Amino acid sequence: MALATNAVLSTVSSHASSAGFPFGSVVEFAVDAQGRPLLATSTLSPHTADLQADGRCSITVTAPGFKSLQDARFTLTGAAKPVPEAEHAAVRETFLAKYPNAFYVDFGDFRWFRVEDLKGGRFVGGFGRVASVTADDYIAAKPDPVSSFAHHVAGHMNGEASHIKDMTDMVAHYVGLGVTDARMLGMDRLGLDMQVTRNEQSFKLRLPFIRPAESRPAVKEVLVEMTKTARAAVTGSGSS
Repeated sequence: MALATNAVLSTVSSHASSAGFPFGSVVEFAVDAQGRPLLATSTLSPHTADLQADGRCSITVTAPGFKSLQDARFTLTGAAKPVPEAEHAAVRETFLAKYPNAFYVDFGDFRWFRVEDLKGGRFVGGFGRVASVTADDYIAAKPDPVSSFAHHVAGHMNGEASHIKDMTDMVAHYVGLGVTDARMLGMDRLGLDMQVTRNEQSFKLRLPFIRPAESRPAVKEVLVEMTKTARAAVTGSGSS
């Protein structure tokens, strides 16, 4: 949720021609310290009227770089309520920290909503990777400590042929699968999400870290250690 740049907001339509039916809109949003989505919506937008009439809604986000049903997405369900005026300044600050150019939030037709009374959510990590998330578990969860700089690490690893070879070696050693190409798609404290090629077929797999990495130095240390171990193992097996 914290990394998503936009979302699909699904509301209960209040328009006469579609009353009671689901209505989807692409919106920008931020989250507060409890992970509750914060919305700035215009009274000119149908979904604002929907929320004012019936706050029940869901918000669906996708993982950075989402391209297909193999990629992760998450839907959170709750009820959107107007933010009390006394809290507008704090909510505005949180929203602008994510969208510094969102000058429109100060227009007279914009209203602040916060999705509360959370009912839980549904996570889909790809084919066969599905889990329900309770409201309590969602609120207790914290953003992954290394995900914010994962794209920098991916750019570095995917940008040099030597590092691509290192990743194919790591997949061979730690996953037990020989591949001809490996690219890093994402990262969290527990491992890497990879796009690999084997026998001219491209697919995704998970490369777990040998131990959790909670910081940039820790990620570098783990990757260097895994690279050296995998390189030695692959080189040794090739010479035997």
